[in-house]
Amino acid sequence: MAPYFGENWWNIEYLFDSIATSLKSEGLFCLDLFNFNSFEIGKTIQKYKLSDDSAQLSTVKREIDRMTGSRVILKKDWSQKNIDLLWRVFTKEEISKLVLESGLKLVEEYSDFNFGKDVKWEPNLAEKRILLVFKKI
Repeated sequence: MAPYFGENWWNIEYLFDSIATSLKSEGLFCLDLFNFNSFEIGKTIQKYKLSDDSAQLSTVKREIDRMTGSRVILKKDWSQKNIDLLWRVFTKEEISKLVLESGLKLVEEYSDFNFGKDVKWEPNLAEKRILLVFKKI
C-alpha cells in the first residue's frame, strides 16, 4: 500500500501521528488506499491522457518496495512540465509497527470494499483497493 498526503508524502509517521492526536480514546480511523500490490513486480505501465489544453504521458514501474515513474505534461502553448513519481509500498508488518508507535492499532482490513474478504498483502493482481481500520489505543 502506498499513501500520498501533501508535502509530507514520504513521512507516513506524520500521517499516523496527526491522526492519533486528533482521535479520542478508542476512536476509529478508516484509510482507503489504492493497492499497489495489484501491480506486477517488474512491469512498466504507460498511460496517456488527452484534454482540450494538454496531453499527459505517465510511466510507472512496480518494484518490490516502491513504485517509480514519471509524468510529462505538454500544454497547447508547447510548454512542458516533468514530474517524477515515487510511492513507497509498505508491508502489513511495517504498517502495524508504524501505527503502534503512533498510538494506533490496526483492527480491521478489507479488500475492494468486500467486508467478508481477507486482504492479500503479497502481490495480488486482482484486488485494487485496501481499506484499513485503525483504533486509538
